[in-house]
This record gives sequence, C-alpha cells and structure tokens, in this order.
Amino acid sequence: MALDKEKIREDAQLFIKESQWDKALVEYQKLKVLEAGLPDVHADIAIVYQNLNETDKAAQEFARAGRLFEKANDKEQAIRMYENALQLKSDQKDILKAISILRESRIKAPLIKTAETKKGNIEGETAKKDTGRSLLSIPLFSDLDESEFNELIRVSKKRSFVKNEVIVEEGSPGDSIFFIVSGEVGIFKKGYRGEPLWLNTLSDGDFFGELAYFSKTVRQASVIATVETEIIEMGRSELESVCELFPKITESLIEFYKMRVLDTIVAIVPIFKSLQPQQRRKLISRFELNVIPAGNIIIEEKKQGGALYLIKDGTVNVITKAYDGRDVLLSQLKEGDFFGEVSLFMMVPATASVVAENDVRLMKLSQENFKWMLDEYPFLRRTLKDHIEKRAESAIGSIMLFYEHENDTVKI
Repeated sequence: MALDKEKIREDAQLFIKESQWDKALVEYQKLKVLEAGLPDVHADIAIVYQNLNETDKAAQEFARAGRLFEKANDKEQAIRMYENALQLKSDQKDILKAISILRESRIKAPLIKTAETKKGNIEGETAKKDTGRSLLSIPLFSDLDESEFNELIRVSKKRSFVKNEVIVEEGSPGDSIFFIVSGEVGIFKKGYRGEPLWLNTLSDGDFFGELAYFSKTVRQASVIATVETEIIEMGRSELESVCELFPKITESLIEFYKMRVLDTIVAIVPIFKSLQPQQRRKLISRFELNVIPAGNIIIEEKKQGGALYLIKDGTVNVITKAYDGRDVLLSQLKEGDFFGEVSLFMMVPATASVVAENDVRLMKLSQENFKWMLDEYPFLRRTLKDHIEKRAESAIGSIMLFYEHENDTVKI
C-alpha cells in the first residue's frame, strides 16, 4: 500500500489550481493518512472544505491544525488556526479557552501533552473506570443503563496504536468490532488495479470491523491509525453475549452494517471514485435494493433503459444480437460492476440486453434519481462520458472477435 507523498501533493495542488475541490480533497485525505502529524496538511484540507461549503468540517480541520501547531510550540500559528476555526463556527468554548491561554502565555507545554501525561499503566479498578469513561464517549453506548454499561466494560479490551500502525489488514480474518475512543483512522481498500483506494476517515465515537463480523468473511478493507489512537475491541463471543442481553445494540450495529456494505460498493465503482464519504451517503439513500432471479432479463436491447444498476452480489451477462439473431456475449459483470448508464446518459435505447446469470442483488438508481445525481455532482458527467466511450470500444472489440471467429470457422 505504498503511496508517493510528493506525487499526491502535486496532484492535490493541481486540482486546486483547476478548482476541482472534490478531487483535491481525495488526494489530501491520502496525504492525511501519511502525514497526519503535520498541521499544514490539516490547514490545507480545511481550505478545501471551505471551498466545498463544508463549514463544520473546515472548522474541525482548522482546530486540528491549531492543536498540532500548539503541540509543536508554535503559538502564533496555533492561534491563527484557532481563529480560523472560530470564524467558521463561533460556539466553540474550548477553542476560545485555548486562544486565551496561548495569548496570556500561561502554558509552557502543548495541551495535548497534558493529556498524554495522564496515560500510564493503570490496572485493576482504575483501568475499568477509564474504559468506562471511554465507552461513554461512543454514541452507540450512550443510552445504556448502569447494568448494561457494567456488562459492556467487563467484556471490553482497550488497545493503543501509534501513527501509521496497521490496525486491520484487508483479507485478514475478521472476528471482532473496533470502537474508536480517541484518535483517527483511515480506511483503505485495494482498487481494481491493486492501488490503495481511500474510503473514509473515522474518529472519536466511530466504529469499524462490522462488515467482516456480520458477513463472517475476511476483512474487506485495511484500517490505519493516522495519529496516536485508542480503540476498544470486542470479540465475537463477548459482543454476542452483550447483544443477547441488550438487543438495541444489535439493531444499531446492523443498520450501520447495511450502510457500510452499500458505501463500500459505491466507493469502488470507478465513476463514483471522486465522491466524498458524505456525498456517497447522500447518493446511497436514493438507491433501492432489487433481487432478480437467475435467467431474468434486467435490461432489454433496443428498449429505453430506466435505471442505473450496481451489482451487490451475483453475476449478469451483457448480450447483443448478431445479424442472424444469435446471441453475442459482450461481457460478464459481477459484484462492484454497474450497467444501464449508456441508455440513461445518452437518452437512447439500450445497446445490449443484460440477463441475470444467477440470482443477483442489485442497487437500483431510478431515472429521476440519476438526473438528480448529475445535477448535484456535475463533475460526474465527464467521468461517465469517458467510461461510456471505453465501454463502447470494448463492445465493438467483442463483436469483431465474434465475427472473426465465425469467418475462421467457415474457412475450416
């Protein structure tokens, strides 16, 4: 998963010059994983968020940059970053307090170090109380009563990771769920060519690992600590015992699981690669799930298509008719692939039929929502156009191979 930091930085700056803020953010998020301890990276991300009108996220990144400058004892830069955060979001009492302390020069060490000195090898009851306070910071557990909370503490295991340490590796066995107490992690998945594809950044109160946990498969993505991070891990047997006693935890986890499955599928689709996590979630809410039995026609050639489909699982065959009426197999699509975009984008009848090879589950985006998507994210138009051109070239190549084979057969 090696990433070229200089190349990423150059690409990000190029996208900024071209005002392609979404693409610039993708590059900076990669850089954030590699250089999370550098305040300049967070300051740059804040500026990108400002241009995307993501005010809260911009304020959050300026605040992080301020804390990192403060940690480096660069008080002037820290104050400047904090002030930027306040301009975007004024109701931040902790930031106001930090500025006041810095200006009065009453602090001799960064505030972060003050928190770090409280860490240590705490054992016994003190350790349990510390874990309890940590669990309280996680929204999923905030509504538990005392008995539920005590049971949760009993089965919890607290773990610490340093910056750039791999917490979970894609393809490894997955039999536990992780809850972030403090810090930040980057989620990466291998793309079609094996390149690392950034999916999301998670921080305090978030959790991960539920995909492999619920599907009982290997890890679907890698998770890397971008800063020093504290995590609570719960194994299958421990979590099952808690969920059996307190079903509402199970319900919450399952809902997150469903959304993460869909989010992962959308994230690996090439045409949606430039979407940010919040944009993907907004798009996902407009999809509906369809189950198609084996042998059924999903799209029929020469008829107007009515939707864009993403394959959640299963396989479909893309078929066109030869001059003599025989079927020509253009391609076979599987999980993570999509189809139906040509007819919708070009406003023409379908150029091929799509048939379910086996029982297939599809995420369907209606024609109305497809139009909404292009209006909401106009930068996707170019990506779609490029993809359609490549798909057309591939289809022509398949047809030519079919006729070349036919001619060779006749000669024999």
